[in-house]
Parts: sequence; C-alpha cells; structure tokens
Amino acid sequence: MELLKKSDVKPVTLIEEVVPVPELGGSVIVRSAGLSERMTLSFSPQNGKKDFAHMANLLAVCVLDGDHEPLFSPAEWEAFGSKHLAAACGLWDAAWRLSDFNGDQAAKNEKAPNSD
Repeated sequence: MELLKKSDVKPVTLIEEVVPVPELGGSVIVRSAGLSERMTLSFSPQNGKKDFAHMANLLAVCVLDGDHEPLFSPAEWEAFGSKHLAAACGLWDAAWRLSDFNGDQAAKNEKAPNSD
C-alpha cells in the first residue's frame, strides 16, 4: 500500500440537512455526530436497562441554529420534548440516521461492487 500525503486525501465533513420544525416556528440544521460525540454517546452507561438520556444529549450536539450553534442544551431539549414529543423524536431520528448509529452506511460501504 502506498503512503499518502495529506493533499491526496479528500477532507471528510459532517453530514447536514435542514429540517423544518413548525413547533419552533422555522427550520434547523441537523448534523451527524463527530468522532468523540459518537464515542461518548455509544459508551454511555446503560446499567442493563433502557436509558433515554442520550436523546437530549444527541439533540444538543446535532441540532443547530442558522449560525451553526447548538439550538438547545440537553435540559432545554428535555423541556421541549416534554411538550413536543413527536417533533423531538423526529429530530432525534434525523440525527441518529445522519450519524449512522445503525451502521447502515458502513454496511453499504463494505459491499463489494457487483462484477457481473
């Protein structure tokens, strides 16, 4: 395998999409989680039980305003989600999908091209 130079490598950027949220009165940017964010969320202690605290944490990291700043803190997402559960879950679904926590993108990238 050949040694690479930085100039040979295409930069990787976080994936983003704009998501309308009528409950907020506009749209937000939802982005994928970065490496340390993914690791932190992946290794949160579960104590053998379902723990949904990661939802507010993921939203706080991945949902941004028009200036690419976090829209809400985890506590603010907790409050928003208590009144607008469907909207919070929809944003969480988008952040989860963009962050590829299910491994769907990795599975697609691992498949060999069909040589037929």
